[in-house]
Amino acid sequence: MRWLCLHGYGQNAKLFQTQRMKRLAQALEKSGHILDFLEAPWDCQAPNPNPKCWWYCSTPEQTLDSVHGKAYPRLGLEQSLDLICQKWESGNYSGLLGFSQGAQVICELIQAGRVRPEKVILICGFWHQKISPVEIPALCIEAESDQLVSKEAFGRMTQLFLNSIQISFRGPHSIPSRRADLNRILKWVS
Repeated sequence: MRWLCLHGYGQNAKLFQTQRMKRLAQALEKSGHILDFLEAPWDCQAPNPNPKCWWYCSTPEQTLDSVHGKAYPRLGLEQSLDLICQKWESGNYSGLLGFSQGAQVICELIQAGRVRPEKVILICGFWHQKISPVEIPALCIEAESDQLVSKEAFGRMTQLFLNSIQISFRGPHSIPSRRADLNRILKWVS
């Protein structure tokens, strides 16, 4: 299966692939999956080198508050959705994988009917908008100690998918890397 992978706020494609996703990417690739990492178009403020985002608000505080459900305009979102759709259409992809803001953007694409993947993997994602459930298999992965994404926002995201499986892993707002967690993900994608 070929996956288009979207990083979270304040990361970039290289950092996501080589650091955040390293263990999961290795496990998926070893199982025959192909992963492509797309970089968000917008600069943002974060402690990482060359931080990018899929959308932003007028201030960093508003961007953080929007994760918790406050309604602020999400600037740059439409351009990001167009960029992702262009990549999707040219890449012969089967699945979408997103972390945090990347997971939220995948939900935006699917809710707008702009892409129809065979499967999605959403890690530490969130949703606050209207819910129109779709029949796309989704693996929704929650960090048990996530201090950024609330259980309510994660739960709303899972409701977008009639065929969702929810799993959790021990850890903060991050990508699962323990062997047992990776095995559960590999079992679902096979």
